[in-house]
Amino acid sequence: MTIATYLAFLTAPVVLMLIPGPSVMLAIGVSLAHGFRTGMANVVGACGAVAVQMAVLGLGLTPVLLFASQWFEAIRWAGVVYFYTSG
Repeated sequence: MTIATYLAFLTAPVVLMLIPGPSVMLAIGVSLAHGFRTGMANVVGACGAVAVQMAVLGLGLTPVLLFASQWFEAIRWAGVVYFYTSG
C-alpha cells in the first residue's frame, strides 16, 4: 500500500464523521436531552466505533464481520437496553 492510499484510507472516516448525518443528529439529540457530558460520550463512542470498523476493514476481517453479524446485532440491542435502563 502506498502512502497516498494509506492517507486516503485514514482520511475517509474522518470526513464521513464530520458530514452531518445520523451520527451527528444522534449526538445533537443526546446532548439536548441529557446534557453536554453525555453528548460528548456519545461522540467519543461513535468515533471509536468508526475507528474499530476501519481497523477491521484494514486488517481484512470483513468476512469475519459478515459471519458474526448476528452477534453484533445482539450487542447493539444490549447497548440500547443498557442506555435506556441506566438513565
